[in-house]
Amino acid sequence: MPEAVEEREEALLSEVVRILRGGGFKVSRPSESRKASLDVVAKREDKLLVAKAVEDIDRVPESMGVELRKIASALSATPLFVGARKGDTEIEEGVVYERVGVKAVAPKTFDYVVKGEKLFVYSKVGRFYVKLDGEKLREVRIRRRLSLGDLARLVGVSRKAIYEYERGAMDATLEVAARIQEVLDCCLATPIDLLAASEAEEGLQDTWVDERPLVKEVASKFRKLGFEAYPFRKAPFNLIAKSRRHKLLIKVAERLDKRAERSLIVVRSMADVSDSLSLTIVKEEARVDEQGLLNYHEFKRVRSEPELVKLIES
Repeated sequence: MPEAVEEREEALLSEVVRILRGGGFKVSRPSESRKASLDVVAKREDKLLVAKAVEDIDRVPESMGVELRKIASALSATPLFVGARKGDTEIEEGVVYERVGVKAVAPKTFDYVVKGEKLFVYSKVGRFYVKLDGEKLREVRIRRRLSLGDLARLVGVSRKAIYEYERGAMDATLEVAARIQEVLDCCLATPIDLLAASEAEEGLQDTWVDERPLVKEVASKFRKLGFEAYPFRKAPFNLIAKSRRHKLLIKVAERLDKRAERSLIVVRSMADVSDSLSLTIVKEEARVDEQGLLNYHEFKRVRSEPELVKLIES
C-alpha cells in the first residue's frame, strides 16, 4: 500500500474512532496493520460493530469483505466500511453504498447515524434508490381513490412499477420516490438500519480454511472440545471459537516475540469490547504465566471446555 494512502487511511480511522467515542461507543484498540480485515470493534448497549476504514471502497479486495462479514457473523455484529471515495468520486453524504456484501458510508454519514439520524437512500449500479413502505403506499393510494394506473400516470412510471413497489418486490429510484411522495403528500421511505446486526451466514466455518499447520491443529482441537471454530487470515486474531456458553478470540503464534505481544494487546481489547474471552496460544516451550496465555502443549492436554476456561481465567 502506498505510504500516502496509508496515511490518509490512518487519519480516516482516527476520525471513525472519534465519532464512535463521541457517540458513546466503547472502542477497542485498533489493528496495527492497515492490511487487516478489520480496524476496530465497538459496542454501545446491544449494538456491536466491526469496522474498517478504507480510502476507496472500490479497491477493497473481495477477500477482505468476505472476512469482515465472517467476523461479524461469528460475533453477531454489524460489518461496516467507512470510506472517502468510490473510484474517482467522493462518496455522497447521506447515501449507503455496498462493497462485497458490506455496507459502506462516508465519515459524515457515519457520524449522522451514530448520533441517531436516519438514512433512506442507497446506491446501486451508479444510481440512488429508496425502499418504499409498500403496504402504506397501497393504503394511501386507495384512500386517495387512485387506481394503480392513475398513480402511475401522475408519477410518470408504468402501472406494473407501482404494483411492484406496493408488494415490496422493487425499490424506486430517488427521483421516482420523491415524485410519489409529492403526489400523495406523505413520507413512504423506509429507513436503512446501518447498525443492525448481520444475519448468520451458512458455511462460514468452512470458508478460507487456514493452511498453517499450527492454526489448523488449534482449530481442530477446539472442534473436538465442542466449539465452532472460524479461521481468519487477515484479522488480528487467527480464530473465533464459539460454544453455547463462551466466545473466544484466539491468537496463535510460534513464539512470544514483540510482534505477538503487540497483537495480544489488540486481541484482548477486541475481546473485552465484544464480551469474549481472549486466548493466545504459543508453540514455544518457554513458561508463560500471564492470564489468557497458554503454551501449545498445555492447550493440547485440555480435555473439556470448563477446564479450558479455568486455565484462561487463572
